[in-house]
Amino acid sequence: MTVSSLAVNTTVNEGVFVLNNNSAVTINGGSIQNAGGPAFAISGGAGNVTYAGTITNDVGVLVTVNGSTGGTKTFSGAITDGNDGDGNGISLVNNLGATITFS
Repeated sequence: MTVSSLAVNTTVNEGVFVLNNNSAVTINGGSIQNAGGPAFAISGGAGNVTYAGTITNDVGVLVTVNGSTGGTKTFSGAITDGNDGDGNGISLVNNLGATITFS
């Protein structure tokens, strides 16, 4: 699946949630702002995921990748967490076999 652009601005839910994906997901641009949960979450699966848009979040976790069993996860847009003291940044847990790149 390829999406050319994405715009998410919410204070209640996740911005983007990719669950047990074994295919290619590509989002070529856009922005995620102020998600109440993770702004971009990947859980399980071995598919490639690419996000080239921006993430700006002062509410919850910016990016979480948990339990990926393979594939490449690439985040190439600007990622910004304001100086709000919440301590929520990027969480990478139990990703054996996955390659995760921030550039």
